[in-house]
Amino acid sequence: MIYQESETVELKSVVVDDIKKEIIAFANCEGGKLYIGVQDDGTVVGLDDPDGAALQVREKRAPPRRKTAWMRIW
Repeated sequence: MIYQESETVELKSVVVDDIKKEIIAFANCEGGKLYIGVQDDGTVVGLDDPDGAALQVREKRAPPRRKTAWMRIW
């Protein structure tokens, strides 16, 4: 699969502090996919601690209101 950023796809190599903005933007629009462990050029780099990354994201996200932002962690 080739990963490329778009209006509904966001690529992050690691969990960053402002990831909440991406999640909120997807929730306020038509939804989207957030791939963590993928560089901006689409290269999959993976994560050393995927469970820890998932926990970080869960702690940063706001409770869903209407649309769901989908997330895959590599």
